[in-house]
Amino acid sequence: MVLTFSPLLRATFLALALSVVPAVPASAFDKSAWEQFTRETGTTFFRCRVPACAGSLVSYRKQVGNVIRSSAEFVRFRKERDAAISVIGVKATQIEIRTTKVGPYRHFQATNRLVDASGKAEFQVGGVLVGKSVSYSMGSTSPDRAAAEKNYRDLLALVRRLMDGPGIDI
Repeated sequence: MVLTFSPLLRATFLALALSVVPAVPASAFDKSAWEQFTRETGTTFFRCRVPACAGSLVSYRKQVGNVIRSSAEFVRFRKERDAAISVIGVKATQIEIRTTKVGPYRHFQATNRLVDASGKAEFQVGGVLVGKSVSYSMGSTSPDRAAAEKNYRDLLALVRRLMDGPGIDI
């Protein structure tokens, strides 16, 4: 027996399916405001080049497999990272660590305040969105905490779309 659905019913199912995927705001990482580049490591960066978000940088990198399996492992990873950057004179103060579900994926996120040797401070939100066979590490930095957090939310929505589908044009 083959089930067939009317075009209206198919459109309704599609609309419902799309409604559960967070939308990336139209202005998020707009090419007129954000410069996009990819390093040889496979990390894609967006650097803000307009006054409204000057100083902001976001990045993501696709990784094969479950790179982080638990909250404890994520906390350990962040502590190791903070120790590594202290060697170059950057002090990281942890503000918040959280674990959430984003659709079918596990999401680990940390917010830090970073201060370099000269006293210059910025905020960093970093995390990992973990799927069964693919994960994405993400980061957002800005002198302004609210901007770092907003940019991270926009980046998380973009990465979620990358994980859900065959890819998107960015």
